Amino acid sequence: MDLTHRQFKDMQTLIRFMKQERAQVASFADFRARLRNYGYCIRCNEGEHFVHALPTLQKVCPVPQDLFG
Repeated sequence: MDLTHRQFKDMQTLIRFMKQERAQVASFADFRARLRNYGYCIRCNEGEHFVHALPTLQKVCPVPQDLFG
């Protein structure tokens, strides 16, 4: 399935998607790799983590703190 950030109607839908994907893996590193398969990456800037769309690195939304655990 090829998802892009344009297919999500709002940020809450994207966050729900990320939580579902995070629940399927054991580590945050695996979660980041899984997001790359969907065309996203997580980048840290000055201590804050954001989801970016690939390949443009357009900032999409902040990463919820509960996804780090």
